[in-house]
Formats: sequence, C-alpha cells, structure tokens
Amino acid sequence: MTANESFQLLNERGWRRGLGNLLRAELGGWWKTSSWWVQILIWVSVVNISIASVIWGTADDAPEGLSLIVAYIQISVAGGVWLNPLNFLAGMGIIWLYQLFFLTLTLMLGVLSEQRAAAIGIPLALAFGTQLLLGVVPALQYLLPWRLAVGVENGMKSVIESVILGMKPFSWLPVVAVAGCVLLFTAVAIYRFRQEEF
Repeated sequence: MTANESFQLLNERGWRRGLGNLLRAELGGWWKTSSWWVQILIWVSVVNISIASVIWGTADDAPEGLSLIVAYIQISVAGGVWLNPLNFLAGMGIIWLYQLFFLTLTLMLGVLSEQRAAAIGIPLALAFGTQLLLGVVPALQYLLPWRLAVGVENGMKSVIESVILGMKPFSWLPVVAVAGCVLLFTAVAIYRFRQEEF
C-alpha cells in the first residue's frame, strides 16, 4: 500500500474526526497557490461594481456580500448622509444571518440526501420562489428570510434597511425565526454527520 501524502493519521474523537485532514487536503490546493488572491480581487471588484451600479441607480438597495468599509462609504455617499456605524454593522449582521440560513440549509440537505440536486435545488428554489410562497401563505413572511432583505409591499422597509437606517423594523420575528432555523439546520447536520461511518 502506498503512503498518502495528503492525509495524516490522527487520533480524534467525535464530529471533528478527520475534519482537519479533510480541510488541509481540500484547502491546500487553493491557499498554497497564488490564484486565491487573484480570484478574491476579481470577485470583490465584480461585486463592488455591481453594488455600485445598483446604489447609484437607486439608493434604496442594501448591499450583500461586500466588504463593510466599501459598502458603508458607498451607501453613505449615495444617501448623502453618513450612517450610524453601529446600525450599519447590525444590518450587516442580519445580512450575514440571511446568508447563513441558506448555507446551513444547503449543508443540512447535503448530509441528509444522497442526491446533489436536493442539496442544491431546494435552497435555490426557496431563494427564488419565496415570493410565490408568500402569495399563497402570507404567514411565512415571519418564518423565512425573505423579509429580512425585501421590504413589505405597502412601502415598509425590509428589516435590514430599517436597522441600517436606525428605524424600528416592521417585526423582529423574521430575525428570531431565521436564527432558530440556522441553529436547527446546524444541529441536524452535525447530528447526521456523526452518524456517518468513515
């Protein structure tokens, strides 16, 4: 039997068993080359240009996935007034929670299902089809992350917009529900991961 240069035998217990080896092998091909910083520069530029075009077109849109400092400066300049930095950070925290919902949902579905289509398709369908679901079952606006980022039809701002602008959101229930879902998805994924045999 030949020696494997990527993995090292370790005596670990619990859900972390083999995680260090896996991360070292998977991330080594990325971080040990110079392409990682080139890719980061390219994608930060692409996202920044996209967000800038949206902000300068309509100043009501909130950024997603942009560095905090650049986003803060762009939104403040576009709005003509410097935002409260603490409110801005709180809004970015809710954006982080919004993205974490879909990340943990995908992770959970990935360990529960043998089919890649389920792990990819269900979160995508939920992300793009939530508006249709809300039309059928309006109460879901308090349980799904849609209202964190998208305002209510009667002119009320989204939770993220309200927090960034220092206003009271229409409801804090979506934040609590999404945080609960993130914890549930993470717990299910870890539980199921522990059941797997390696």
